[in-house]
Amino acid sequence: LADPKLWEQKTWSGLTSFAKTYVWTDGTDIFYSYGSDHYVLDKSTSTWNVKTWNGLSSFNGTRVWTDGTDIFYSNGSDHYVLDKSTSTWNVKTWSGLSSFNGDLIWTDGTDIFYSNGSTQYVLNPVVSSESEFAFRRSSTDAWKKIKMADIERYINARQRPLIYLDGYDFYMGMFPKRADFIMRGDSYNINFYITSFDSYTQDNPFRVFGNMGSDGGSTMNFEEGNGEGGGRSFSFGSWETQWQDWSSSLFMFEFWMVDSSHARLRVTEYLNGYDGIAGISVVVDSDHEDAY
Repeated sequence: LADPKLWEQKTWSGLTSFAKTYVWTDGTDIFYSYGSDHYVLDKSTSTWNVKTWNGLSSFNGTRVWTDGTDIFYSNGSDHYVLDKSTSTWNVKTWSGLSSFNGDLIWTDGTDIFYSNGSTQYVLNPVVSSESEFAFRRSSTDAWKKIKMADIERYINARQRPLIYLDGYDFYMGMFPKRADFIMRGDSYNINFYITSFDSYTQDNPFRVFGNMGSDGGSTMNFEEGNGEGGGRSFSFGSWETQWQDWSSSLFMFEFWMVDSSHARLRVTEYLNGYDGIAGISVVVDSDHEDAY
């Protein structure tokens, strides 16, 4: 038998002169694509057979990439996704990043990244538009997709307050964040008991995602300790922000300490509500003034 560590001359049929740069796989078959020249490899005979694609006929294999499930081609603003069953490339639309090249896509084995100098992105494998969201309990869990219409129904259900502990990863309009609580419900006062305020900063705030489920007089109370009193506490009301209606909108509430006796709350609206514009945010400090 030949030494498995020895490089020996290889003879191909059908295609004899090519560079690995343009060779790619869909996970099952091996292809060569350079301009209008396309081949598929018959591994049993070492033969490259001419391949015909639909939808996209001229492209280079260097810019074909995968998210682990689907096969994509990305060249600037031209994006396609492959239907393997029909060998058809269908036009694909991305949100968050619309112009990029597939040869700048890479993976750490779990997530998909785009890196080009100072431009850095991570791909949300579930959310593909600004009107979709996704949640997961931890980085090892599968994403659960939810659309804006579902969130509206979730909010409008107006059920009793539900608070989920332990935190969630979530995507909102393609941008990932971490939430410590997700809430909904009919309550004018929501109390959060936090073991230590000092661990939360502007760069790493305590995040609450949801809606208050009441109009005008809603208050969010943050108390240090286990709810038995004696610790620092801060309260923020809807009247202190630009939103008087917290019941018809979806918000991100971010709480952090400025110093040992001073806290701030950032309120960002993601679903257009009574008198706000979706996507805008305001920061209020604990002496109840707009911080910036």
